[in-house]
Amino acid sequence: MKFSYFVNGEMGLGLIGWVLEHHRADVSVIIGFENNFQLKVLSEKFQVTYLILEPGEAAEIELCDKLRMMEIDIGYLLWWPRILSPKLLKTTKFGFLNLHPSLLPNGRGKNPNFWAIASGEQFGVTIHWVDEKIDHGPIVAQRAIEVSWVDTGKTLYEKSLRELFSLFTETYCSVSKFEFPKVPNRSIAQKGSYHNERDMFNASQIVLDQSYTARELLNLLRARTFEGKPGCTFFENGKQYSIQIAINEE
Repeated sequence: MKFSYFVNGEMGLGLIGWVLEHHRADVSVIIGFENNFQLKVLSEKFQVTYLILEPGEAAEIELCDKLRMMEIDIGYLLWWPRILSPKLLKTTKFGFLNLHPSLLPNGRGKNPNFWAIASGEQFGVTIHWVDEKIDHGPIVAQRAIEVSWVDTGKTLYEKSLRELFSLFTETYCSVSKFEFPKVPNRSIAQKGSYHNERDMFNASQIVLDQSYTARELLNLLRARTFEGKPGCTFFENGKQYSIQIAINEE
């Protein structure tokens, strides 16, 4: 089996690093962005072909031509931030697998860690086949993550990274044999939920004179609690304020 890997970010770098350490023979090509110096160095270290996805249709067509010539069987999206075009999706024999930090079909799109707390959506991590819709396609493997009162948007995000890495490494060898683990009776065709980036910002604006239950308000505040990022906001006398909280189990 020949694999291609579209890699981005620290998470993607860690995942492809594990593959290169343990399954170097699988790696036919790594694709990244032009400014990913660490990925370039890693590719050189393991003597792997490294291709850059440059902007523009002409550059994409050129990349597709190169990938098709390699006769790739399966592609992996390792923390890849963009939707693949139909052209790129056709560069493998069997398709692409994506890693997503939610328990699909819940949490499609952006910020599933926020919605798991703010709306009480079931949370977890998923590996699934890619189609032309966002975070949509047959589910290969999943793992649920429990959400407790002490969790925040940050702690859930960190949990999802750990569990995705674990799920990826534990199921990796089954991919080449198409022997995927059984998943619960959860179909991507189920309704689930989808959110874009703006949805979180709209939901986390607190209206001072609006009524909330204590549960709703606490969940909203901790869902948006993420060190180094803005919290929930409210306005008073033309000024904007931000709130983050911590809940401790006694």
